[in-house]
Formats: sequence, structure tokens, C-alpha cells
Amino acid sequence: MLDADDILVVRAQRGEAAAFEELVRRTSRLVFARLFLETGDTHQAEDLLQETLLTAYRTIGQVTQPERFRGWLLQIAQNLAHN
Repeated sequence: MLDADDILVVRAQRGEAAAFEELVRRTSRLVFARLFLETGDTHQAEDLLQETLLTAYRTIGQVTQPERFRGWLLQIAQNLAHN
């Protein structure tokens, strides 16, 4: 049985790299699509996706509501796209 996203977030916060990698696998397409809609440019969307994931990795400890991880991640992406 696959862990829910919120469980993976908690595991990633404890330092489990495999949990964060699974979150990346589950959300990369969603975040890329959102960034592509925002920018209209594949290469820029790819660059912003990488920056989004790096920021998420560095700050995942700040997630206080693991069940809202996807919204948190999309907010990071949106902020980066607007900057």
C-alpha cells in the first residue's frame, strides 16, 4: 500500500530522502503544468520547477499541515514564477 502524501511529508521532515523523492514523483507534473500555464515557456517552467523543488526540500520542515502539501508546493511555484 502506498503512503498518503501527508505521511510522506512527515517522513521527509524526519530526513527520509526516499519520502521526499516520492513526493517529487507524485507532484512534478502538476507543478510543471502550473508553471507552464504561468510562463508559457517550457524551458522557463522546467527551471522554475527545479527551483521550486529545491526550495521545498530546504523548507519542508516548515510545513505545519502535511495534508496541504500540494497547495504549499504550488504556492512556492507561484511565488517563484512571479518573482
